[in-house]
Amino acid sequence: MRRIATTVCLLLGLAWALALEFPADAEVLITSSDGTIVGVGRVQAGRGLVIELLPGFTGEGTLLFTTPDGDVRVVPVMVREGTVFVE
Repeated sequence: MRRIATTVCLLLGLAWALALEFPADAEVLITSSDGTIVGVGRVQAGRGLVIELLPGFTGEGTLLFTTPDGDVRVVPVMVREGTVFVE
């Protein structure tokens, strides 16, 4: 649960810093540099952005989120100790 809360806080900071808007019901993926999915989540009403990461994953990755109408955003990230950082 702590890993999810840390990720949520950091990604909400990411949204503010990059002026990204996470629309309701957007689906979120984090992939490693080789394309393997290492995190999945969704923007949930009343909870904000909730992501679960693969335990133990560390390294560069890509945050992708897809809106219900098909719009896709891509942001490079770094994952360390269950925390997602914007590069």
